[in-house]
Amino acid sequence: MARLNRSFPPGPLAASPASPQRQRMSARPPARRAALTVAVLLAIAVAHLAADDAASAAAATADPELARLLRAMALIKASMAAAAAWLADRLLRCPLGPGLAAGLVAAVALMAAAPVLMWHVAHVGAGALLFHAGMIALLVLGWRPAETWLAQRSRDRSR
Repeated sequence: MARLNRSFPPGPLAASPASPQRQRMSARPPARRAALTVAVLLAIAVAHLAADDAASAAAATADPELARLLRAMALIKASMAAAAAWLADRLLRCPLGPGLAAGLVAAVALMAAAPVLMWHVAHVGAGALLFHAGMIALLVLGWRPAETWLAQRSRDRSR
């Protein structure tokens, strides 16, 4: 059976390999990775400050079993956000366009803020909205670099 060799053109946000910016982009990944760390920590802090402790305490005392369930869900979503941060960190090591890099950082920041809001039981809806918006953005933005990475990896293995 013949193996299909599909080549996809780079997207509008991807950096062109032939561009003169490629040499300058080699110095950018540490800055982009630092921006990812700062954005995640800032999103967590803002989510914690935005949460209403009195409403959270009232919701937790009204139904303690539901509060335990929602906090367990928040821990699961926090582990998913950590995996998304790892993926974005790996993708930010590749040469990416500035729009794509900023989108990846924003998507992970949204996903990182969501479990904090869900831990405060009164803000589950806002946390779910932020988490799923960040997840969709990460999937859409991470699609093109992952294709490039897989194509490069398969080319390297054939040698």
